[in-house]
Amino acid sequence: MRKSTSLSRLLLVFCMPLVWSCAAHQSDSTQSQLTSDTSFARGQFSSPAASEAASSQEKSPESGALSSNQDDDLSPTESEATARQEITDLKKLGTWDEQGKHTPDLDALHSDFPLVLNPQVEYYINLFQNQQRKIFASWLTRSGRYVPMMRQRLAEAGLPQDLVYLSMIESGFKPNAFSTASAVGLWQFMEPSAKRFGLQVNSYVDERRDPVLSTKAAIAYLHDLHSQFDNWYMAIAAYNAGEGRISNGLKKYNCKNFWDLAEEDYLALETKRYVPQLIAAIIIAKSPKAYGFDDIQYEKPQVYETASVPTGTTLAAVAVATNTDAEVLHDLNRQLSKGVVPPGVSNYELKLPVGSAHLVAANLPRVHATVSTQFKDHVIGAKDTITQICAKYSINKITLLKANNLHKAKLVPGNILRIPYQTTQYALLSDKDLKQLADSAKKPEDVMVHTVKAGETLEQIASRYGTSDKKIAGWNKLTAKQRLKAGQQLTLFVEDEPMEAKGADKKLVAKASGGKAVVAKEKGAVGKGPAEKGKDLTIVATKTKTPAPKTPEPTLYQVKSGDSLWAIAERFNLDPADLKKWNKLESNAISPGLTLIIKSKS
Repeated sequence: MRKSTSLSRLLLVFCMPLVWSCAAHQSDSTQSQLTSDTSFARGQFSSPAASEAASSQEKSPESGALSSNQDDDLSPTESEATARQEITDLKKLGTWDEQGKHTPDLDALHSDFPLVLNPQVEYYINLFQNQQRKIFASWLTRSGRYVPMMRQRLAEAGLPQDLVYLSMIESGFKPNAFSTASAVGLWQFMEPSAKRFGLQVNSYVDERRDPVLSTKAAIAYLHDLHSQFDNWYMAIAAYNAGEGRISNGLKKYNCKNFWDLAEEDYLALETKRYVPQLIAAIIIAKSPKAYGFDDIQYEKPQVYETASVPTGTTLAAVAVATNTDAEVLHDLNRQLSKGVVPPGVSNYELKLPVGSAHLVAANLPRVHATVSTQFKDHVIGAKDTITQICAKYSINKITLLKANNLHKAKLVPGNILRIPYQTTQYALLSDKDLKQLADSAKKPEDVMVHTVKAGETLEQIASRYGTSDKKIAGWNKLTAKQRLKAGQQLTLFVEDEPMEAKGADKKLVAKASGGKAVVAKEKGAVGKGPAEKGKDLTIVATKTKTPAPKTPEPTLYQVKSGDSLWAIAERFNLDPADLKKWNKLESNAISPGLTLIIKSKS
């Protein structure tokens, strides 16, 4: 039979979601922002309850497939009406009394955290048991995933194991939960406090989302707070409001405990109700069937193994290498905000499903990325500007103008702009594919420079060098209507040795350093003096061949996991098309371990 309390008459609100501690763990210098119930009622706080309700009612059509760095439970702010009603209800309860009822039922729970059954605690038991029953049930369901690990670490630290339910009222046991005040993770750390307790927070990594690391940080913080106050109720209140805030309040009002301080007009309601929320959550969670939660299907504890991967490795590439669902891998590594191992680390321990770690070393070098450019449409609005559109889609002005063949940043409302964006796909290469890529990297083409003579056509030049006019046009980015000019230099890519000129006089062919660059001139041409380093050399036809000056040796670059052709080209300030030509790549497919030839721009 379901238990009830004498305060059910107070539950007059159709929905009063539990307010989430989004202001949790701020530094003392910011606590002045948290003392006003008015600012709270204006929706500056989020709740896991509100998040649950919103996610069930307002699912985006695009919420089905999530990227590796996308949050899947953004928490909306709580409505002003709900917050104010809860404030009103709590005020009706009268004094905040520490001397509540100590019933045999509480003793039977065998909790290692001090429990009391006063009006405020009864209020939240009713709230969880009735209005928020579905929400609380979902918290219990998720608790099975993290509670075993948390209990073990709390026990090792000598702290009450039932403090695991602090994470329940903080985040609903969601590791990627966050508030509008920027508190993040299972334990809702603000960034300053997170860093204070050794958690890394930057654009690539947010360890507040790592269940193990954030739990260790929370335990360290709770240990310090209990050492300072020697009372768990005050320590818990300080975890929410900051130790300075609680310490100053105790001195200011000459209070001896949390309940006396809660009586004063000093603490924000967010902090006042924090302790009874926790007590109510412990009471129900330790005896769920007694409160009507008899159909809970607890999630299995999170288990995993780790493997070391190099910097730049993407979760998407590892998912392919280990044949793991991308969302499973993302869920195990939520601390990787961008879904990629951050730069500056030689090896990173990645979490993987049990039984798949051995596949990383075997298969990750065989995974290659193919980067392609696609387009989406943007309908120009009446107030749109190029700057706004570029900011919205994170592209630069030149790229946007070129993609739409625009010469000026003049927009016409109602017209459609093509917005380019890149997608990366990963595939596991076979042994045959790997060998083909490796072989192609070992056979770069010779690069030749031809100076156009008056009257020459692309067809004639192509015939002379044993290639096609279309290839020459592509290599030099020539349009079909563009005419050649005398003296214009064309870059040619040919295999093996270049062909000699047909017909009349033979031209001398001078190879540059490594046999990579060749300049062809007609017999009798006049040189213009010594060539500068990296420049083409004009050869004068004589009986003695004059060697060309040396050009810089090509650089060899070994492809790393997560690299793409586009990213490598950007790194060396090159055109991806050039990289493909130099290395005889028929597609954008490259794989870790492949050696690419990188040539300096002329």
